[in-house]
Parts: sequence; C-alpha cells; structure tokens
Amino acid sequence: MQVESALRCFNLRCDNKFRIHYYYMQDKSTPAITVILPMYGVERYIERAIKSVQDQSFKDVEILCVDDASPDASAQIVERMAKEDPRIRLIKKPKNEGLYMARFTGYEHARGEYVTNLDSDDTLAPEALQKLYEVARQTDADVTLGELNYLKKDGSVVIIKRKSELMSTPDGYLKAIQNWTSCSVCAALYKLSFIKGCHLISCPGLNNAEDRYALTQMLTSSNPPKKIAFLPYPVYNYHTNPVSLSKRKLTREKVDNTFIATLKSYDLIHERKPDMTESAQRFLLLQAGFYMEQGARRDWMSTMHPVMDSILTRKRMVELVGQRLGHHYYFCMQLPLYRKAAWGARQVIRKLQHKI
Repeated sequence: MQVESALRCFNLRCDNKFRIHYYYMQDKSTPAITVILPMYGVERYIERAIKSVQDQSFKDVEILCVDDASPDASAQIVERMAKEDPRIRLIKKPKNEGLYMARFTGYEHARGEYVTNLDSDDTLAPEALQKLYEVARQTDADVTLGELNYLKKDGSVVIIKRKSELMSTPDGYLKAIQNWTSCSVCAALYKLSFIKGCHLISCPGLNNAEDRYALTQMLTSSNPPKKIAFLPYPVYNYHTNPVSLSKRKLTREKVDNTFIATLKSYDLIHERKPDMTESAQRFLLLQAGFYMEQGARRDWMSTMHPVMDSILTRKRMVELVGQRLGHHYYFCMQLPLYRKAAWGARQVIRKLQHKI
C-alpha cells in the first residue's frame, strides 16, 4: 500500500503484472482534453469505456464521469478505478436529469482545454485522442470531427462518415444534420471555451435526440464555430444495443420523447435562422414519416406542436418531400395494410444496407 501511495504521488500506476505506467499531465488542473462520460445504468460497460481512454497513447487527459443518479454500481466501479488512476474524477448528481443534462454538467465541471463526449456503453478507437488533438491544434478549430465505427452484433463494422464537403461552415453543418447526416456530439473534439460561449440551454429530462438539440444550439448561437476541421479516421466505436430498436414496441411515449428535442431544435432554427425553416420542416416530416411507417398515428404527432399539424396534410407533405414520398406518408397514415407492407420493405432494405 505504501508503494502504491508513493506511485500515485507521481502520477504512476503499477498494474497486475508489475509494469509501471506514467500518466503525464502538464498541470493537473488544466489537462489538454476532458473526456466526459455520463453514467446511468451502465455498470456492465463503464469499465470498458474508461479503459478505452486509459489505453490511448495520448495521456494528458481528465476522465470526467458524471453519475446521473444511477441506481446500479456504476459509481462504485469508477471510485475503484479512480484509486488507481488520478486522472479519473467522479461527479454525483443528486437526481436523475437525463443524458443531455449529464453532459451539460460535464461541460460545467470540465478542466481541459478541449472536451470530447463518450457514452458509457461505447469506446474510443485506438489513437483517437492523439489524432483529434493534432488536427485541432494544427487548424485551431473550435470543432474537430472524426468518423464513427458502427460495431454490429455479428462482429462486422460499418464506418459512419461525416459529409465534410457540406459541414465546413455552421450553416452547412446545420443543413447537413437536417438531411440525416450524423448529428452525434461524440467522435468530435470541442474547444471548451467554444462550448461555454454557446450558453447551452438547461433542459432536464432530455434523453432522446439530445445531440441534435445541443448541436443546433451550437450552430445557431451568437458565437458559432469559427473553424470546423475534419479527420477522415474512425475515432469512436458505437456498440449496438443488444435489444434492437426495430424490435421495441412503438408507443406514444416513445414518439413524444423523440420529438421533444427535435421540436426544440426546430424552434431555434425558426427563430435564429428563419431562412432554414422550410428545410427544418422537411426534416420534421421525414422523422414523422419514419414513425408513421411503424404505426404512429397522426393525432399523436399533430398535437405536439402547431407546426406538426400544418405539415401532416397531404398537400404540405407533397410540397416538402415530393409526390412519391408525400403520398407514401399519407397512405401510411390512412391505410394500415399499406403501412405494414412499407415497414416490412424498409426493414429488408436496412438489413441489406447493414444498418440493422
């Protein structure tokens, strides 16, 4: 125990094979990168996620774990790991407020010059932090985007690429995420000063599409990113949930929860970027159409927000997405047999595209 205490004084750790590891930090209060890990019910995965950060060649990091009042042993696991690695910090929230607010808390407490987000059931790819940091420093970018590995249950990997040609400006990025480009705030490095300059809005309880809402705020703020850089390299491993989303029963609550963040994003665009209102409505319809194919009823969505009632008409659907898709969505609302056939066809296509 005395040896372990002495090692920790010098940011050293001895593993179970008696190899000594040195964790370099220029200043313990100001690491280069803070990795933010929100935690809720992830005791099965949290150690794997933290280890993926520890295994990075880039060592000047703070590992900031935010316990969102998790009912399991996640916090105890982190506390045990923190005894062996002084870079790990645990923040315990007194009550559960959702993933968005857990990240929000992380931004408030981060000490690094840069921050990156890591969901506790995912992992960082090897060399991710080193490569992101190099590009961020070379370009002086406020936001540096990498690519994502989508790890399927059968062991295959699909690389999710960013559309760099469209996303090099705030407006271009905003348009891209309204056309199904990944709006994940993971696989990216952000200047902490940029994040704080965006003055993100507190929103307790947000758990679905929270990345879209956070990104929309960043891209439409009075201090949008001055420079967006790209790294054509997968820096993040997205591990698929053992229970496929396509097999979960669709409920009104699920639809409501998904649209909370999307409609908040729409309101921001309508207020701050009125010239993009049409494209924002088109995205709302595309998302609504996806749920209508699964059986969501018009009356579920039309009461969510005045704009939803206006876009869920046959005429407006055709105006926003064209004759073929507009009538397809309309028939999904009106004809149950047509809807079931369409959803079955979509599932076949998604399997062929390796998306499920």
